[in-house]
Amino acid sequence: MRLLCILFFCFTIIFAYKTNETAFGIGGYSYFPIICIGFGLLRILEVSLKRQELKIRNILPLSLVFIMAIQILVFNVHFTSGVVLSYVIFFVLCWLLGSEESTWNEIQCVANSYVLSGVIFACLLFSQMRIASNSDIRFSVFYSDDKFYDLNFLASSLYCSFSIGMFMISKYHSKVIKCIYMSAILFIVAALLLTGSRAAFIAIGISFVPYINRKQLVSLIIIGGVLYAVLPYLLPELLVQRFMGDSYNDASNEHRLENWKNAILGISMHPLTGCGLDYSIEALERVIHKTVNAHNTYLYAIMHFGILFSILFFVFMLRPIVKIMKFGLSKKLVWIILGYLFTTTIIEATLSLTFITNIAFYYLLSRSDVTATNKLFQ
Repeated sequence: MRLLCILFFCFTIIFAYKTNETAFGIGGYSYFPIICIGFGLLRILEVSLKRQELKIRNILPLSLVFIMAIQILVFNVHFTSGVVLSYVIFFVLCWLLGSEESTWNEIQCVANSYVLSGVIFACLLFSQMRIASNSDIRFSVFYSDDKFYDLNFLASSLYCSFSIGMFMISKYHSKVIKCIYMSAILFIVAALLLTGSRAAFIAIGISFVPYINRKQLVSLIIIGGVLYAVLPYLLPELLVQRFMGDSYNDASNEHRLENWKNAILGISMHPLTGCGLDYSIEALERVIHKTVNAHNTYLYAIMHFGILFSILFFVFMLRPIVKIMKFGLSKKLVWIILGYLFTTTIIEATLSLTFITNIAFYYLLSRSDVTATNKLFQ
């Protein structure tokens, strides 16, 4: 049952391109996660019958489901079924994947799924080569004639594939496998460039911090210099200006900050119970009468749970990360996670497939067995 649970978790990641929702919302792409949860629950039942007792590890994710029930039934907050379903899938999935020790093969399988997912997105992007309608030069993946994945969400997903691939490449000794991995990583980076996401490239810089030492610093400077010289000839001029010009002073940053202020204003009006378990644009329109998004993963969570209950949400989210840092599974892995958390500050990813599967993956890593831990230490 555990194998089937992991298998369908891998399918959830691999077939992310079938989400068919601008912000990768998991509500409309719930079949693989629900099947994964079903096999996970059967595994819990199987183990419980063998032990003649029901042993539940880490009740925090389940307590958050209970808190949502209290919000709806006791505080009578406004809710949307899609938001509630997404959270239930999120919390139960993390609970199940962290319920028992994970093996190296399980971790390897999930990591490979991320890389494969990134390659699929890159293939779709290069085969379509279509500019997003809300941009002058940025490219995205279209899932219908006129609908496409949000550029920053797509870039965040590609960053996950890139960073996990970079981390895993050092775990293989075969030159053939390393070559395949490196080819996949370069292909994903090329697609990432076309999305025009500056935040994703800052995250890449963060993930490279542990690689910097006296010997490698010179190599990184040389590679960076070559890229700086070559990229202007490979990318469209407007895209080059976006990365290397003065476009950082454009209105997008002001717009984002304004959205954050509106989200904070909404939270201040309902600090204890939150603004409701609703989509941010609807919640803020109801609370402050403005049609805006929160535009931030963590402000969005506080809007849902209120200041008090959101503390439990952040403990739930950070628990596996702190455990990974505490046991020193890998400094490289920690910086990769920090890079990902940075990308989620500029998007509203709380209920996205990318965010949910990543936190679930961290739960899987935090419960690695001795063999897997030794591999991660290498």
